[in-house]
Amino acid sequence: MPSDQSEAVQTKLMTPAEALDLAVQSINSGNPARADKICRSILKVAPDNPQVLLLRAMAETEQWRLKAAEKTVRRVLELEPDSAEARTQLERIGQRVTEARNRPYTQEYLENRAVHMDYPRFIGIETVGRCNATCGFCPHSDLDRKYTEMTDDLFEKIVRDLQEIPPHVPMRITPNVVNEPFMDKKLFARMRRINEALPNTKITIFTNFNVLPKNFPDRIREVRNLAQINVSFNAANEEEYRQIMGIDFERTVGHLKRLMTANRDIPFLVHPVVLSRVKDHTRRDKAYKEECRDVFRDFEEGADYVLHVKNRINWLGATADKQSPISHALPCGAWLDINILCNGVVPLCCVDSKAEYGIGDVTKNSVLEIYNGQEFKSLRTTETSREATHPCGSCALLQ
Repeated sequence: MPSDQSEAVQTKLMTPAEALDLAVQSINSGNPARADKICRSILKVAPDNPQVLLLRAMAETEQWRLKAAEKTVRRVLELEPDSAEARTQLERIGQRVTEARNRPYTQEYLENRAVHMDYPRFIGIETVGRCNATCGFCPHSDLDRKYTEMTDDLFEKIVRDLQEIPPHVPMRITPNVVNEPFMDKKLFARMRRINEALPNTKITIFTNFNVLPKNFPDRIREVRNLAQINVSFNAANEEEYRQIMGIDFERTVGHLKRLMTANRDIPFLVHPVVLSRVKDHTRRDKAYKEECRDVFRDFEEGADYVLHVKNRINWLGATADKQSPISHALPCGAWLDINILCNGVVPLCCVDSKAEYGIGDVTKNSVLEIYNGQEFKSLRTTETSREATHPCGSCALLQ
């Protein structure tokens, strides 16, 4: 029997007092999620128990579910208006709300929101559905569109739509969403078209960097406003790399070394190459950085490349991964972005891989009409916390 089911059965066999003691122990030992589960179990049979409600509010606060915690405390105060403990907890929640508001991530979001309320910050354009890797943390293998290619007419329409954005508004295009951009044989022609039609727009490429066209260094130099190449590298040793990515390690390393050498000779990248890893929350996360430094010992960290170990997400439930913990009192930067799949459908965000929460279709409406649709714009207008927004409240993306 899975451990969570076993614990649920164990809790049912306890007296309310025993279950409450276990919840208190869970809070004190730094396991608020467990305490929250136990409290919910007790509240099913005793929904108006102030002590249990208050304990649940503490658990919610520790999980940064601050709106839920406030609602729970106010229920306690309805039952016990003179509860000093409840009022103290309410103050604690208020302090955390202020703390979340003052975090650099939130402040950066608010600054960007002021600029990008009506015009997107990042535009992801998935020009093909294909990917050559088999990463277990990615839902690509389950996508219906993985063999689909965006038509030239659709790509051209998207570019024309984006020309409606005033030139002074900073904008960045990524020619991919849930795919490998270099699987698109037309990628360089499409980036050239972006340069021609949107001369002020920066381009960022997210790639596994394993499959590249011939004469890549010469062709990549021709791309103007290339701000960054972010490589999903994930492991800096052959065995782990093959296990995670399912592609050839030495080929990718060779491509990276040639890229960094070419950029040293005649710089064309605004920022160093990013070598990213999706966390697995083991010692391998730390070892990754040391191994990267060894593999690329002939290059300078901070100048030729930077290392980034990023949050693991479950793609809104599309994978079974355990997500990295974050404060759900934070907003989501993806509310300032728009992503267009190779079939023209616009998902809620870059991790809505199957567009289950889709917000539009560029074959039917313009990019800006979709970006400024009532429900999507209301996120930017009214929300500074993802907690009460579905499905954002269950996501660990920090975009």
